[in-house]
Amino acid sequence: MAGAGVSSQEVLGGQAGTADVGEIRRRAASGVVSVGLRNLSVRALGLLGNVALARLLTPSDFGVIAFGLTLTVLGAALSTGGIGASLTRRREEPTREELAVALGFQLAVSSAIALAVIAVAVPLGGAGPVAALMVCAVPIDALRTPAGTMATRHLGFGLLARAEVAETVVFNVVAIGLVALGAGVWGVAAATLVRAVTGAGLLTAYGEVGFMLPRWRPAILRAHLRFGMANQASTLLTATRDQGLNLAVAAVGGVAALGVWSLAYRLLQSVLLLLQALWRVSFPATSRLLEAGQDARRLLTRGLGLSAIATGVMVVMLAGTAPAVVPVLFGPGWHDVVPILPWGAAALMVSGPISTVGVGFLWATGKAGQVLRSVALQAIVWIGTAVALLGPLGPMAIGVGMFAGGVAVAVSVGTAVRRQVPVPIAGRTTAPALVATAASVAGWLVADALGRGIPALAASLVTALAIYAVGVLLLRGEDVRMLFGLLRGALRRR
Repeated sequence: MAGAGVSSQEVLGGQAGTADVGEIRRRAASGVVSVGLRNLSVRALGLLGNVALARLLTPSDFGVIAFGLTLTVLGAALSTGGIGASLTRRREEPTREELAVALGFQLAVSSAIALAVIAVAVPLGGAGPVAALMVCAVPIDALRTPAGTMATRHLGFGLLARAEVAETVVFNVVAIGLVALGAGVWGVAAATLVRAVTGAGLLTAYGEVGFMLPRWRPAILRAHLRFGMANQASTLLTATRDQGLNLAVAAVGGVAALGVWSLAYRLLQSVLLLLQALWRVSFPATSRLLEAGQDARRLLTRGLGLSAIATGVMVVMLAGTAPAVVPVLFGPGWHDVVPILPWGAAALMVSGPISTVGVGFLWATGKAGQVLRSVALQAIVWIGTAVALLGPLGPMAIGVGMFAGGVAVAVSVGTAVRRQVPVPIAGRTTAPALVATAASVAGWLVADALGRGIPALAASLVTALAIYAVGVLLLRGEDVRMLFGLLRGALRRR
């Protein structure tokens, strides 16, 4: 093992059921902090990079880059097959041969996708050749499959986060440098390849499995493809849902409504940064804890309580300050964004805890098909409600649809979880949700009363957070102390 890799003996004691449950929890908490900091760092670096590139490139250049990035992200999503997720889920440690087969599968599929894009895009000219070069990063990214799978399985998110931040820094430095030297969009395309080489190289060098050659074993692939494809389909469906919603909003409500929703969704990302960290860590952490003999009901009950409290903090910060934060940040012309935010925040408060904890549990127990059905239900309810209400409600209908979709996915995932474990979902999430609602309403009223400027923003934020803190301490004091204890330990480890 080299660098920051984590061996199976360290985490699992070499045998199923002998793991140190406390150590797994500490690694999970540390992973949430690592991924959360990674999300913030990558977004900040991306913003700075875009500001610099915007001064060097034209809007049409940015369109070319966006087209290439879209194909690259889609190619990466299509090429995984969920094999790494299947190896992460199961009790047995992956063998080197299985990791080599996972690498071989992903290399083969990603290379085929890249060659297909090249064959179609290059003859088209224009943005095609640039996009074709950018898609060549997908097979390079596939080289990180063995190291990334083992790091995820063993909750080595510190290594993953450092590699992802490092490759983001390298991408921005190379892209800005090449564009400044006159390479134009080709400089950004070349930087995409350098980014992929950096990430794959760091994970291979510092991961626990080192370099390996790809292999092809159909028998091994068949054992993982059923779960893997359902796992992958959930990710693809989520991306399709987002794009489908944008198209539906533009078609029914017009481009102005889409612009309002786009800005509102950017603000909702402040809550999603936390949930994305929880989603990423929940699946492998739940797999290891169940493998170590942790009682599923106790695990889910505790996870729901802690996730609900953490989500509530971000929700009240956004929903409680919405009347002030929008005009302060973006000016008075974006008033239609304000009524979307409380609905969107409520949707995340309802769906966030059960989706992070419940989906991790369902994946860990092999129920990827149920997750896929829940994601599909959410997409149908969200888009259908938004389209139906856009006429009478305007852009606020998108937030109402998001809330309806959040309720649908929460009920669906919760029902699937309770079929296996009689966990008190409402009992663990209702109190934080009610306190968050009261705190958000109080913050909103303060912002309205003070005129929606910077003083209103500060006062509404303090009011909402204070009420929420007092409420959860009174109703869920033990969970709050446990959450702070885990965060303290995680930050100390970082």
